[in-house]
Amino acid sequence: MHISLSHRGNCAHLLVKAVMEPTASDRDLLREVAEKRSEQAFAELVSRYADLVHAAATRQARESHLAEEITQAVFWLVWQRAGKLQSVAHLGGWLITATRNVAQNQLRHEQRLKRRERRVALMTPEISSEPTQPSTAILPLLDDALARLGKVDRDVIVERFIRGRTHSQVAASWG
Repeated sequence: MHISLSHRGNCAHLLVKAVMEPTASDRDLLREVAEKRSEQAFAELVSRYADLVHAAATRQARESHLAEEITQAVFWLVWQRAGKLQSVAHLGGWLITATRNVAQNQLRHEQRLKRRERRVALMTPEISSEPTQPSTAILPLLDDALARLGKVDRDVIVERFIRGRTHSQVAASWG
């Protein structure tokens, strides 16, 4: 809004003139990003739509750290695809769809990662100074396997894993 004071004769008239500041359209901002890699235009798009994208990401992921990652990924897509997005009629609708797609991909990635971590955890024995207690189902097999080993190998395994000695203690006892 622009306000100006005008003098006419002896009277001062206050003229209030509403001047609409031209606001760049999403399409104009996308063009600036695509053609000039304008960070200012990109920042304007982010400021217009960050709340919308973050809210959608939070609904999808239900975890704040994932929602932030998803939001960043969606705006990275906007940066990369700005030229193609100029033809999108309503950027908000595209952003909601993109957020959903990115969230689904991110959630699948998180699930795969957690599955891999569980598998690795099952394969990796816990290192502890306490003697480990083998499952009762394998105890007979354990004794059979130990009986088939040579004396030195059997004694080292018994000291380390059954008696719970550390590597250093076993090594010291064998010199």
